[in-house]
Amino acid sequence: MPKEVIELNNFNVGTVTTPDVRDIPVEAASYSLNLDSVVEDGLLRGVPADAEKYTEGTSGTGGNTNMKATTTSTIQRNDSTRDVVYYNMDDNELNMIKDFEGTPDTISGSTAYEGSVSSVIVSSGDEVCLETNNREVHAGTGSASTDVPKWLGWIDFGQFGGSAPSNAVLENAQLSKLDSFPALYKTIYKQVSSVDYIYGIEYQGNYLYKINIHTGTITRSTKRFTSTQGLAECGDGTFWLYDGKAGTEGTLYKLSTTTMAVTQTNRLL
Repeated sequence: MPKEVIELNNFNVGTVTTPDVRDIPVEAASYSLNLDSVVEDGLLRGVPADAEKYTEGTSGTGGNTNMKATTTSTIQRNDSTRDVVYYNMDDNELNMIKDFEGTPDTISGSTAYEGSVSSVIVSSGDEVCLETNNREVHAGTGSASTDVPKWLGWIDFGQFGGSAPSNAVLENAQLSKLDSFPALYKTIYKQVSSVDYIYGIEYQGNYLYKINIHTGTITRSTKRFTSTQGLAECGDGTFWLYDGKAGTEGTLYKLSTTTMAVTQTNRLL
């Protein structure tokens, strides 16, 4: 089918790709081979050429450092520092070259990162893709149930009273339950002997938990309850704990904040 050809004598409005071709100004184009269409309206900018970055280094055992990068992405860590993240299909590892344009330092292996996950990626079809967002890279690994996505990047702030990590952090990009940390239904913050603690119970659980904020140590009560459903602080500094299935209408237990031992039992009738 023949198409109408219009000569553009005054090309000053750029390339317009979003509206229908029939709705754009006459002195515009819907597609261009050498003009970047993803710019501000009315701005003409050439399509950027492919950028090539080089770096070199030596290994501690002598000789050049050879690396194979199947997929790459970059992190602009700050104004002057750029990190390169790459995936090697041969060993299925997610690696990083820190300060690529300055003093490069290649880190690989799970011990080089903050976090507890392995840098080895499980991808059933070697379908790893990398996407940068802010100061982190999101690694997609495929659609199979074993293909767990990864998160690799820099964290600016410490958590739970700790310091911010000094190295890059590698974690699974998913929400997972910490086996050693209970899912608390009711929590109370309390300072005991100049130490900060969080006390808590699980909904319909069996124990009172005490968590040291500074060390992360978790201690549970020696008393095993039937169904913990309520926790409150008493005026004398102890705790009241309600066990909904101890007795006909439940039972209130008074517990010490130091030992978490039961000091008083009130059965509800």
